[in-house]
Amino acid sequence: MSKTAAIHAAIWAQLSVDGKPLPSTGQEVMGSDYKYDERQMRSFLLNIHTRLASDTPSLSFNWASLDVHICLSDTVITLCGYISSETK
Repeated sequence: MSKTAAIHAAIWAQLSVDGKPLPSTGQEVMGSDYKYDERQMRSFLLNIHTRLASDTPSLSFNWASLDVHICLSDTVITLCGYISSETK
């Protein structure tokens, strides 16, 4: 699986676990549409880190480098880009 596909799959899986609807356009905003707060967003990012690390092949996502406030104010698609830029 490509890095992009792994990130998308991890985000979609975590949204599902969190009881959120899957994105229909990718323009859904993490804070306003999905109603995540700062604590929940940190947990979301940590869970994405864990999912990517347990994949085959394993990916290393430096989740703590992302600004939670920016993640809350941006769309799911933009969040995918942020995560990709911090994943090796």
